[in-house]
Amino acid sequence: MSSPSPIFDVSTLEVVCQGLGFSEGPIATPDGTILLVDIKKQCLTKVLPDGSQGPVAKVPGGPNGAAFGPDGRVYICNNGGFDWKEFPLPNGQLISLGEQQAMDYRGGSVQVLDLATGKLETLYTECAISTDMSGLGPRAPKEFPSRSLLRGPDDLVFDAAGGFWIADFGKSRARDKDVTGVYYAHTDGSYIREKIFPLDGPNGIALSPDHAVGLTLSPAGASASRVRFSPPKAGLKKASPPDSSQNRWPPAIYGFGDLTQWSSESDRCTTRWPRAKARWLGSPVRCAPPPERASSLAAAPSA
Repeated sequence: MSSPSPIFDVSTLEVVCQGLGFSEGPIATPDGTILLVDIKKQCLTKVLPDGSQGPVAKVPGGPNGAAFGPDGRVYICNNGGFDWKEFPLPNGQLISLGEQQAMDYRGGSVQVLDLATGKLETLYTECAISTDMSGLGPRAPKEFPSRSLLRGPDDLVFDAAGGFWIADFGKSRARDKDVTGVYYAHTDGSYIREKIFPLDGPNGIALSPDHAVGLTLSPAGASASRVRFSPPKAGLKKASPPDSSQNRWPPAIYGFGDLTQWSSESDRCTTRWPRAKARWLGSPVRCAPPPERASSLAAAPSA
């Protein structure tokens, strides 16, 4: 079996510039300049076509991802910083890696930089989440709204509606690590909402032409996930549940409540995992018998 052809010839790669700290989130501009965030040096840097580089703005914490918004400003995911350590390579060089949460960590955030004025503004440090309360009886509210702090925003991508999706990688400590998710936000600072939870270290994020969200997941980007959403419209709309006739069920289970599943032994829906519910953007996945059993139930005479 022949190996797949490479996407490009790596021998044609050339070093454009050196001396960066830990660069991420490159943005190409029309004049050939590249803007990128530097997590270790805590700044936004520009790299000119001739390879020369210079600072654009200081971004304290850990600027981890960047993208131009529809208003021309640069939106930045700030992970809050790392505890940096140097490791030797076989060739004698030292490489700096940040794995654990910084000692002076104060939380993650989403920020926006106006390139014309140099003003850096923090848009979000927390997001809205909700807990499903439907299993507590008819008097309980359907959902209990609350807020959750951003832990380590890593990457972001804008959609056709002008909003943006955020992957929160979270932070690691010596004996534990965060469980995080994906959020959706507006550029004016008025709206941010958790859309996928839980995830283990969502890293890179992208949108396909058919409005599917692509994620790179940890450990070390070893896997990828694809989540489909309905096309964006004016404002923020909930995506439609997947079409069960095509077996397109949500790839993630998140939220709280009761997960019900059809039981062939008892011939009815049963609660499998208390306090966990399969959800699709806030809508419970309804329990239903398999198609062959549904047909026989429909054909059976009513009692």
